[in-house]
Parts: sequence; structure tokens; C-alpha cells
Amino acid sequence: MDAPIYLANTTHLIIPERPGSLLHPSASFLPLVGRGAELEGIDSFCNSGAPFRWLTVFGNGGVGKTRLTQEAAAKASADGWLAGFVPGDALDAWVSSPEFATFKPLQNTLMIIDNAARKSEVLENLIVHFAKWGREEGRSSGKRVRLILIERRAAVEAGWFGEMLHRLSGPEWEAVQSSMEMPLRLGFPGREDPDNTMVEILQESLDAWSDLCQKEAPRLPSLSRESLQALRLNTDRNPVYLQLAAIRACETGSAVNITDWDQGDLLQWAVARERAAVRGLCPKGSDPILVERAVAYLAFCGARDSKDDGFINLLRADALCLGASETAIDGTLMGLKATAGRGGVEDGRQLYIPIIHDLINGAFGVLVISEYRAQMEECIEVAIGVDPELVWLNLIRTTGDLSGIKGFELVNHWLDMVLSERPVEELIWVSRQTSLRNSNLAAFGISLHETLVLKLQQTPAYASVRADTMNRLAVANFELGNVGGALETARRAVEAYSKLVEDDPANYRRLANCLNNLAAFEAIQGKAVNAAKEGLRVVQIRTDLAKEEGGQEEAELAGAWTNLAAYQHHAGSYRPALEAAEEGVKQWEKLARSNPRVYVPGFVQALNNLAISHARLREWDEALAPAERAIGFLRGLSEKNPDAFDSELAAALANVTPVYGALGRASKAVPAAVEAVEIYERLSQRNADVWKDDLALALNNLAAELLRSGRREQGEKVANRSLSLYKSLLVDGRTRFAVPYATALNNLAALTDLNLAPEKALAAASRSAEIHEQLTSVRPKAFLERHAASLANLGRIMGEAGLVEKGISSVKLAISEFKKLVDANPDGYSLEFAAAHGQVAELYAISGDLAGGIEHLERALGIMRLPMSKRIGPSIPLFATIAKRYVELCEVAVKRPSFELLGHFDNLLDYHYKKRAR
Repeated sequence: MDAPIYLANTTHLIIPERPGSLLHPSASFLPLVGRGAELEGIDSFCNSGAPFRWLTVFGNGGVGKTRLTQEAAAKASADGWLAGFVPGDALDAWVSSPEFATFKPLQNTLMIIDNAARKSEVLENLIVHFAKWGREEGRSSGKRVRLILIERRAAVEAGWFGEMLHRLSGPEWEAVQSSMEMPLRLGFPGREDPDNTMVEILQESLDAWSDLCQKEAPRLPSLSRESLQALRLNTDRNPVYLQLAAIRACETGSAVNITDWDQGDLLQWAVARERAAVRGLCPKGSDPILVERAVAYLAFCGARDSKDDGFINLLRADALCLGASETAIDGTLMGLKATAGRGGVEDGRQLYIPIIHDLINGAFGVLVISEYRAQMEECIEVAIGVDPELVWLNLIRTTGDLSGIKGFELVNHWLDMVLSERPVEELIWVSRQTSLRNSNLAAFGISLHETLVLKLQQTPAYASVRADTMNRLAVANFELGNVGGALETARRAVEAYSKLVEDDPANYRRLANCLNNLAAFEAIQGKAVNAAKEGLRVVQIRTDLAKEEGGQEEAELAGAWTNLAAYQHHAGSYRPALEAAEEGVKQWEKLARSNPRVYVPGFVQALNNLAISHARLREWDEALAPAERAIGFLRGLSEKNPDAFDSELAAALANVTPVYGALGRASKAVPAAVEAVEIYERLSQRNADVWKDDLALALNNLAAELLRSGRREQGEKVANRSLSLYKSLLVDGRTRFAVPYATALNNLAALTDLNLAPEKALAAASRSAEIHEQLTSVRPKAFLERHAASLANLGRIMGEAGLVEKGISSVKLAISEFKKLVDANPDGYSLEFAAAHGQVAELYAISGDLAGGIEHLERALGIMRLPMSKRIGPSIPLFATIAKRYVELCEVAVKRPSFELLGHFDNLLDYHYKKRAR
């Protein structure tokens, strides 16, 4: 390369007594396990034909992002590339140098930037430069440049990544978007066999420790199913915690308890080992407590030059806080050199280096600094003053990493104490760097934005910031589970931006963002009509913006149409939802053709919405094509990036299941439902609370299809499980699950063996009908169909339980509800309408009223004319049942069947079977 930049040498000294040195990716303590698919994906990314492409790899701390990309760099280097990690100071110097503007790569180059959030502005310049180079000169150069960014989180709508993308516009935005790969979300390794991968990581770690220390490692015990489950829960399958468990077993001489140590136990043990090493290295004349605290400050201040006055003043102030003398600083610096000192870059500088593993480094900083709780506020304040942007980013990172881990409860609120003292402009910057779509940071987000609301001046200059702060506060409330608070705050943000656009139309984009959040929160709270209303406003604003600006606004508009369709589904406005979904598909398909890597996920969501819209209108044939197309795309996306798209694939499979069922394709419906359940089961093993509702819905779908295919015993078990999950969700106060809970009750009632448990079936059916009646009274368009189905099911069960008259009343009420649906959509509900008449006919026959039964069967046959003429395949089973029963009842009543009525179907059946034979 002909510019002043070099690729970092990532090797570090390995000290067995210090877990941080063992677990740093550069130590290569053990081989990379369970990442074959991800390595292939990065290899394909590097070797694609485009001159420049860039990729963001994101995931939780310790999951293996740096280790994966290090392995990819080694492979690229072996293939003749210039490949490696670029240190932050060299990156800054290079991008700001005069040579950068004319830089041309002399060989294929792979640059990896770790901790990307703290370098977002420099990265913006870097990416724009190479994106333009790739479009202009790169194609003729024969060289390829690849850039990989690594960070904990990378949300395109918020945080450092979103801010970086939203700062761009026009040709720059187009160039950056067209060169961007879909971000790679990294979850636990070994997706195909996660349990054996966990065991492999443990065993590799034991063997690596034995080779390194020349000692025999303890034998890994055989792990039972229960032990594996405990290991999953305690380590979250995170490679760092698995390695820590193995190292701890080695140092204690026994692996018997290796599955019992949770993340908090392991981090506290690792910190204790690091502290012991620091104290052991402290020279005479230094205070070990002050040296430990100096190392802890490095966790947040980052590597520091020995001549950094700000950092030295921090250590001096800390010593005074703890009652030490001012002269103690000399001993502290001497101790810091012995414990964290390392030779500098090229000019002989002395650097103080933090513990080199992020998770252990952050945990060390928290535990050591928090031991003197009374001094914490002042200590954090002074530390921020050393390097505000870097320290804030490290504090936020540590909060996200450690929130929710046992023994680190302090981090949920540890930054609250300093917020009120920080300058407004600083807090505005912190707000923009904080990704609030993350429950670990939600509590901090609430405190941060509540403080900002109080501190912002009531002046026009801050009006836009105030509105944006309210919007971000709403998001933080939502992530913390306070949907009501999120909704109220979002309304205030919308009101604020509605006033701002009157003076400055440039605020319309922000207004649309706020409205988008408001609509989402209203939908979640069950206020679907309001959500659809706000969603329509978003579409209108985005349409105007897209006409003026194109580019990014076209993608925003496509997303707005897709969201609107979803809200209208929930509101029961199915025809408008279909129109919105069709518009969304049209917009997304255009974008996906221009840049499939970026826009195919949005296109897939739009296809799913289109399928759902057709299904809501009972247009099953029309629903099938977009549903299957979405699944086809998602299988490819899931194969390349499973941690990002497995859940999307499961949702698409859940959506297509009732479509297959309605079309009479049980051979496809049940496998699709089973696969959706299996994926959600796998996701639930990782985080049961997050995926509980999706798993319950998939089980609901599976139960319905098992019922349809006659597998009642298996279906009843599935329905019981779904119902149990929904009960727990309702106990948690999430009333929006009343709707699928009622569906689960209906499924269970229909599947329960009435000979064995009639009371159970009757109770479930009755409760389902009650809930559906309440829902229908509020939103008839959305719930009339479900209410009718629940009444029909209840009537059938009442009849079989001996309550024939009550059963007749219930089914007749169902018939009146289905009549309303048929009047509005004859094609959609004629089969259900006919089936209800068949049900009431059966109940009349049981009561001895054969004439009443025959009359309703004749009505059913009359209704069947429409579905038999349009969708004969799915209609034949019901027609056969009704026709057979009609002839039987006529024989018992000594009544001649209406051959004119039955003969109407002869030509249809003859044509159908001849067509199938061909």
C-alpha cells in the first residue's frame, strides 16, 4: 500500500495465570470451532468480483467476532492478500493524511476494524472513498479492497451504524449502499449441532491448557441431557464462558462442577485471577489497591501514553479520593508500568495497556472501581474527562455486556449518578451513539434521555433535539417492557415534530420516524386502528420525500408500505392491507433488483405481508406464490446468516402453514408447521423469554394442521403445550396474547377426546367463544371470523356432550355470523358457512328432528355450488361428507333426495377427475 498505514500485528504475550491473555483472539488458545459456514461466507465476500465491498460483523461480547475475522485474514494472507487488523491511531492518521485522497491499492487488501463504533466518523470517510473508487477506477485496476467492521451491535435505524448511514445522502449514499453487504449477525457456534460444539470447545480448552502449562488437565465428565441444559443456560453457548469454565476446571483440578458455573461466577473468578496477577507484579513502593484501580481505569480510558497528563491527573485524584497522599502517584505509575506497561509503537513511547480481553477488562473495571462506592461518582466523572468520547463508548459497551449478569447488578444504574453533571452537548452525542433497540441498555437509555429532557433549554435551537430525545426515550421504555410509557412518550414526540415541520419542512423525515415508532407501539398495545392511521401518515410523508430525494427515502417508503399492511391486517381492513402489501412488494422488488445484498430482506418481509393479506381474504391460491417465494429467499439467507434469519424463516413457515392447509395440502402443511416449531425450539433454548410467543403461535398452527389431517392424539399434546405457553404470557400481564390464547383454547377443544374428557373440551370451547365474543364486540371486522368458528366448535362439542339444544343454538349463532362474512366475501367463507349448516343438521338429527337436519343439509349443498365451481379440490372432502349424510338422512326419513340438487355437481366432479387423470 502506498499510504502511511500498516496492518496490526495482533500477537500478544500469553500468561497462563491471566485469563485475559489466554482468551484474547490473537492468543489462538484453541482452534476455531463451529464456524465453518461463517468462514466460507467471508471467503465468498472477499472473492466476489466487485472492486470494493464492506461488511459489518456484529454480536454479543465474547461470541467470537474478532477470532472469526482473524482466521479469515490469515486465509486471505495465505492467498496473497494484504490482510489484517488496522489499529485506530494508524487509521486516523491515514484517513486524515494528504495521501489518502489519491490512494490506490497495489494488491488485494482486506482491512478489519475492531470496535468500529468509536471510529464511525473516520470510517464514514473511508467507506465513501472506497465506494467511489470501486465505481470509478476500481473496475479497471484488477484489485479488490474489502473492509470488515466489528462491533457489538449494528442497527441500521439507530446507534453508531444508523447515524453513520443517515449522515450520507445523494451519490455518496448510493455508492455506500451498493457496496454494503448485509450485516452478519454472529450467534453461538455450531448451529447444526450446538450441544456437541459446546462439548468440543470445553475439551479443546482443556487440551490447550494442558499443552500450554505442561500439566495434565482434569477429565471432562460425561454430560447428561440435564448437564448440557445447565451448560447452555449458564454459558449461553458463548465460547468465552465455555473456555473460562474449562480453564477454571484446570486450575482447580476438577471438571466435576464445570456445568454449574454461570456467567457471573466465571467473570468474577477471572477478575480475581487478574487481580492476583496484578498484585503479584506490583513492585515495592507501590500501593496494590491504587495500582489495581489504575488498571481498572484503563478498562474505560483505553491504552494511555505514560506522558498523558489527563490520565495521570485521574490517578492522582483517585489516590486523594481514597485518602492517599499526592506522592502516591509515583508508586502507582511504577506499579502500572510493571503490570500493564508495554513498549510503544516506533518512537519508544511507554504505553499502559488494558487487560486485552474486552469482557474480562470491563468486568475488572466494574468490580474494582465499585469497591469504593462512595467515591464512584467522582471517579467516573474524572475518568470521562480524560477522553469523553472513548470513555463513554467503553462505559456503554460494558453496560451492554454485563447488564443482567449475576454479581454485576450495579451496571444497570451505575451511570445514572453522573448524567446530571455532564454537559448537554456531550449527552446529545452519547444519545446518538447508544443503540436503544437493546434491552441491556434500555435502563441506561431511559435515565440518559430523561436527564436530557430536563437539561435541554426551552429554546428554538434545541426544539429538534428535544423531540428526538422524546422519541428515543419512547424506544428505551419499549425495550424495557413499558409499552404504555413508550406510547405516551412517542405521542409527545410526534406532537413536538408536528409543530417543527410547520416552520421547517426538513423535519418531516424525523416526524415520519416518530410516527413509525408510535404506530408500532399502538399495534403492540392492541390499538390497531390507530396504528393503521399513523402508518398511513408515514406513507404519505415518505412518498413526498422519495419524490424529492429518491435513494434512501425510497427504501424508507417501501418499509412504510410494508408496515402499513401489517397494521391494517390487525385492524381487520384486509382489502386496504392487500393494496398496501402489493405496493410494498412493488417498491421492494425494484430496490432488491438494484442491490440484492441490502434489500432482499425487506423484499422478503413484503412478500410475507402480501401472502398474509391474500390469506386474510381467503384467497389461498393467490397467497401461496408469495409465501413460497419468501421461504425460498429465506432459506438462502438463513444458510448464510442463520443468527439473523432463522427466526424470519420460522415466521414464514408459520405463515404458509394455514395456506397449505386451506388448499388441502396436508403433506406440505404439517412439515412446514413442524419445521417452524423446530426452529423456534432451537431459538428458545437460547432465550426462552424472547421466543416464547413465537413458539406458542407455531404450536397453534401445528395443532390446527394435525386436527385437519386427523392426527388428534398428537394434536392434543401440541395444543396443550401451546395453551400452557399462552397462559404464562398472560400471567406476565401481556394481554395482547388474549387472541392467540383463545385460538389455542379452540384448538384444544376440537382435539380433545370427548369420550375421555368432555368437561375439559367443553370448558376450553366455552372460554374461547367468550373471549372471541368480547373481541368481536370491539373490532368486529378483525374477529368476526374467529368468533363464528369458535361458536361452531362449541356447538359441536355441546352436541356430543349431550347438550343438544344448546349446541343447536350455538351453531345457529355461528351460521348468522358466517352469513355476514359470506355477504362480504362469498369466495372466502362459503366452505365454512356450508360446514356450519352441516354441523347444525347433525345436531337436529341427534335430537330426532330429521326434517330440520335435511333442510340444513340442502342449504349446505346449495352453498357448496360456489366453492365447488371455483376451488373443487379443497371442497371435495366437505362436499362428500355433506352429500353422504344428506342421502343417509333422506333414507331414514323415507324422503326422496333432490337429485336435481345433487346432479348439479356431476359435471364438476367428472371434469375434476378427468383433469387429474390427465
